[in-house]
Amino acid sequence: MSKRDDVQKYYTWSSIIKKIVSYSFIINAIGALLSIITSERFLLITIVVQLIATFVNIVLGWIDDNIIFPNAERTRRKSNIDNSFDINTTIDMTDGYYNNKLSPSVEKFLLNNFESIYFTINIAKKMVLNEAIKVLISLSVLFIAFNVFAGTEMLLLIFQLVFSGTYILGLASLLIFISQINRLYEDFYHSLITENHYSDKKTIRLLSLSAEYEIIKGSHRIKLSSKIFNQLNPTLSSQWDSLQKESLFYKSGRKNETQY
Repeated sequence: MSKRDDVQKYYTWSSIIKKIVSYSFIINAIGALLSIITSERFLLITIVVQLIATFVNIVLGWIDDNIIFPNAERTRRKSNIDNSFDINTTIDMTDGYYNNKLSPSVEKFLLNNFESIYFTINIAKKMVLNEAIKVLISLSVLFIAFNVFAGTEMLLLIFQLVFSGTYILGLASLLIFISQINRLYEDFYHSLITENHYSDKKTIRLLSLSAEYEIIKGSHRIKLSSKIFNQLNPTLSSQWDSLQKESLFYKSGRKNETQY
């Protein structure tokens, strides 16, 4: 459990936007259902509501994906470097965010990344069902729109196409993300748990995998669910505590070497 995490404030706006996007998703879905049963008198209102909801959903989602969330992730990377090497690249401090007690070193940096990958893969897997449900709902909304407004409300149809496409691509991106992160987890596990010998080549390879981890996160921009994190955190933290003690860096005593 993190005692102090100044970086979290950079994720606040991303969380707020995520909630607005979720609300706009629900409003659009309700608007689509109402368009089936409402009278012609109120049909225009449902069209306007859906247009506004889809516009807000698409635009705010883009702003978060390309501006706000990447900035938060950039600050998190800096805090990882500060924690790993006991230096100051940012004024934002963390205490207890990472759960290993290694001395400042390359090994601490690598174990921090292994921990991050461990939490990421477990949380991401739990997100699949919710994202799949969103895809089914968005496709239902698209189906309703084309049946009710086919050939009449072209702007709404275009918006709904983009809206549904966003969630379909989002699920596809999450599945690819999970596959790539799972491979990294297996590589880290094999290098630090299965193998019992240290080498400089192994360290270089793990640094390369750490860089790949950041590239994958930056490419997919997957926002891990804070709700799922809070649900899993006690269990994952306990499991991670046992896992890290089996790591090569703990067993070999290299936690006291290569300090900066």
